[in-house]
Amino acid sequence: MDSGGDKHLRNRKVHYSTNRTLHIATFNTRSLLSQERLTELECEVENIKWDVIGLSEVRRRGEQLITLKSGHNLYYAGEEDKSIGGTGFLIHKRHNANIVSLKKISTRVICLVLKLTARYNIKIIQIYAPTTSCDDEEVDSLYDDITTALTDKQTQYTIICGDFNAEIGMKQDTAETSLGNFGLPGRNERGEIMLDYLLQNNLFQMNSFYKKILNRRWTWQSPDGRTKNEIDYIITDKKRIVKDVTVLNRFSMGSDHRLVRAKVVIDIDKERHRMVKKRTDKRWKRPADIEGFQRTIDDRLAGCDANSNEDVNTLNDILTSAMLESQNKYCPKTQKEEKLSHSTRQMIQERRDLRSKGIVANNELKEANKKVAKAIRRDIRAFNTGHIQQTTEDNKSMRVMRRKLGIGKKHIIKLKTKQGITTTNREEILKTVEDFYQTLYTSQNEDTLNSSTKPDIVTVKKGVVNQGSEELPCITID
Repeated sequence: MDSGGDKHLRNRKVHYSTNRTLHIATFNTRSLLSQERLTELECEVENIKWDVIGLSEVRRRGEQLITLKSGHNLYYAGEEDKSIGGTGFLIHKRHNANIVSLKKISTRVICLVLKLTARYNIKIIQIYAPTTSCDDEEVDSLYDDITTALTDKQTQYTIICGDFNAEIGMKQDTAETSLGNFGLPGRNERGEIMLDYLLQNNLFQMNSFYKKILNRRWTWQSPDGRTKNEIDYIITDKKRIVKDVTVLNRFSMGSDHRLVRAKVVIDIDKERHRMVKKRTDKRWKRPADIEGFQRTIDDRLAGCDANSNEDVNTLNDILTSAMLESQNKYCPKTQKEEKLSHSTRQMIQERRDLRSKGIVANNELKEANKKVAKAIRRDIRAFNTGHIQQTTEDNKSMRVMRRKLGIGKKHIIKLKTKQGITTTNREEILKTVEDFYQTLYTSQNEDTLNSSTKPDIVTVKKGVVNQGSEELPCITID
């Protein structure tokens, strides 16, 4: 009997995709100091394709890696004693297991290394250049820091992105191989310095290689809206991996900058592609109502005859459809806690639409930004108040409440090894911590382990009544 399947399935060649696509962006946020601004950023990234976003002017103090409630990782490096400048990365949660290292070169230059396969890595450098009001010494120091980041850990691919505060324009001479034929006209002194650096290091400013309309070219506008410049760039050492660079007009956070995004496509050999282990958390969750789950499948398959002449592919589709329907109905789903109300999200969408139109009064856009900021602040306060009340009513730990109200989970970003060397490599950090706890919990008294005598009995006179209590139990050895 012909089952209708493919008789030559074993002879079929399996084609593995050798392309890795990454959407790498850069954005000057103007500030991520408050929780409201961070929530607004998380809301905006839900509407675009992205893998890594380099951030300028985060204005957060110190250096920290935090896993946000959304699952994405936020890394930032700023001044220790003042909330100015600073850079950061927002890394999509799908890459959490692929972070090799995060390193602060300075508050203006940071470096991220992502693992593509077992053998291939990509380095992403985010920068925030001094403004034109700063002296040339700060600019020279910036490019020295970029050189340090480039030479620090050699990888197969490199991307440099950020706010360069320089107008470089388009190619003016055939010798300017680092530039393409497109861009806004004009080049200033900082643009000349930037071009010299690109030529010396064989780097390519990829914004200039793709033709865009003028409205999709500029990345910064003055407060009065009259002056528009292109000063945020995507740069790479291998021109072939960048397939497009575009400015996203619909991404809006009230900043005077616009988000610039590059589509990076890397072709990797098939054998090396097979070595990639994609870690996903899509485990099947047990239905709360097993009988209902089975009953739904039986009802869907009631009119189906296994002895019919239908081919195996049709029967497979019917069975799959029945199981998916039952799973969606009975298997529990993880509900994401929403800080923003529906009305606030609607306001953000209206502001996004307003920005996308292009022709809008500057005062009207400012008013929209104020309304959105006020609504986000109100929603976060209501969210925090609700959690505090619920924690109080349930008589739960204040420590758990503070963890829920925080922006995410903090991580160790650098650690000293046994040899006294400070490392930022994630694998080395984990290995150092693992060795420490293994040594800590390993018995040092071999005689006690090998002894055949019975161990001393530990008697607790008074146990700890509450885990939150700071009183220690009285312990004696009989």
